[in-house]
Amino acid sequence: MAWALTQHEADSLDLLQAAVEKALSHEAGAPGSDRLGYWMLRIMKNLWIDEMRKRRRWQRIVAPMPDDSDPSDQGDAVNASERRVELARVRQVLETMPEDQRLPIQLVVMGELSYGEAAEFLDISVGAFTSRLARARSGLLQTLKAQEAS
Repeated sequence: MAWALTQHEADSLDLLQAAVEKALSHEAGAPGSDRLGYWMLRIMKNLWIDEMRKRRRWQRIVAPMPDDSDPSDQGDAVNASERRVELARVRQVLETMPEDQRLPIQLVVMGELSYGEAAEFLDISVGAFTSRLARARSGLLQTLKAQEAS
């Protein structure tokens, strides 16, 4: 079943191991022997769904920001051009920031995660995440202001 879900040998072995670990840790909630196979299949399915969600979030977060160069026929062309230039500046600065500063911004702004979800994703407390995010925003603004001044 693990192979059928993942279609990948290493992922299927990881999924099987995680399912066995989860089943053993919840031994008291295990059904009778006639339903044990079904119970394990549900555990594997739920673990795989969680893993796929995590991977999709991660891909959205670590993927480079999309290039917003599509011409628009709506609104003022000058304002649209200015917004594209500003977005390109922010993108450039963000991509040069260290990962511990870049990730909090990407998780909240582009990943659309709550502070709690982002903190859980990074395996840190919400307070630590909030501090990292504040430092990252401050660093981003300082760099943008320094570029603007020069």
